[in-house]
Amino acid sequence: IFVETKYHENLQGNDYDIKPRYLDVCASSEAFQTDKLESLMHGSLQQIWFDHLLLLATADTDRLDTALFTLLFPEINTPCASAVLHYEECLTPSGSLTFEARTIEDFIGSLQNSIGSRWIEDFKTRYL
Repeated sequence: IFVETKYHENLQGNDYDIKPRYLDVCASSEAFQTDKLESLMHGSLQQIWFDHLLLLATADTDRLDTALFTLLFPEINTPCASAVLHYEECLTPSGSLTFEARTIEDFIGSLQNSIGSRWIEDFKTRYL
């Protein structure tokens, strides 16, 4: 499981060059709809795509049976929530199995229900 946390980022910024390796991983993974690739290469989706490609390349290199890229963000981060909706529209059914997005609040709630440890409450108090 690869986890990326976007606490306050709006996922806007400069576009970075697309290296041939990125496109190779993209094609071999079959995780992305080919007609949606252009939207992944620019703007708010590019960083999510790069992180997801890193997971997919690692899974291939290490011959992992399963791999999951999880993007966490606070529920008040609406730019991130919007980017996630657009990103999910670019995935194939098999690509959807390697990506999930969750709010930090939901994730912490799941931990509280499963583990119930004091550090989770301390984390929630400090960050949420």
